[in-house]
Amino acid sequence: MSKKLELLVPIEKLDIEEFQDLINDKVDEFSWEFQTTTGETVDIVFVKIDNYLKEYSTRKTEATKCPIEEMMLYQSERGLDKLEYNPLNEASMVFEEILESLGYNLDKSNREVLKNKLLTFTNNLYVENIITELDKSEYTGHNRIDPHLDQIELNIGAIMKLDYAVSASILEMAKEIRSRKGEIINGKFEKFTKDDPRYEEPYKADYSKTKL
Repeated sequence: MSKKLELLVPIEKLDIEEFQDLINDKVDEFSWEFQTTTGETVDIVFVKIDNYLKEYSTRKTEATKCPIEEMMLYQSERGLDKLEYNPLNEASMVFEEILESLGYNLDKSNREVLKNKLLTFTNNLYVENIITELDKSEYTGHNRIDPHLDQIELNIGAIMKLDYAVSASILEMAKEIRSRKGEIINGKFEKFTKDDPRYEEPYKADYSKTKL
C-alpha cells in the first residue's frame, strides 16, 4: 500500500531538495500543500519513480485544464482543424521541429524546399529498398492515425527524459501558442512579424516552472 506524506508550508519555503531523502526513504507519493500570498490554497503532488520525484499534477488552478484540449483549442480557434489533411504537409512540419531539436533553424521561405527535399529523400529510400510501401488498401483508419499517435508517445518520452513535467509543459506551450496572432499561409499558421501592424507581443512559455 502506498504511504503518503502531507505537509503544509508557506509558498516561499517550497523546497523539494530539503525533503528529498525523507521522501525517497519513507513514502511513495508526496503531497505538498501550501498557501499563496493571496491566501489561495494550492497543492503539488509528486510520485516517486526510480528514486526521483516526478510531478503527478500541477497547481489546482492549472489542474482543471486538460493539456490535450488546450492544444485542440489552438487548432480549432484558427480553423487549422478544417484544413484538408495532407500527409506530406504534416510530415514536413514535424520534420521542421525535428531540425530545431537538433539545433537547426529553417527559414519559413525555405519550407517548400524542405517539403520537396523530404519527398525526394523518401523516394530515394524506397528506390534503395530501405523502406517498403504500405498496402494502400490498408492505409486508412488505424494505419493512418497510428503514426501520429506514436509521435505523441515518443515526444512525451523525450520530454520525460529531459526531466520536465509533461502535462504542465504542454499547458505552458498551449498558453504561448494560443497567444500568438497570425494567419494561415499555404496550410500553415504563420505568426505576424514585429513590423506588422497586427502584431501583438505573445506570452513566452516559462519551462523553468515545469522542470522537475
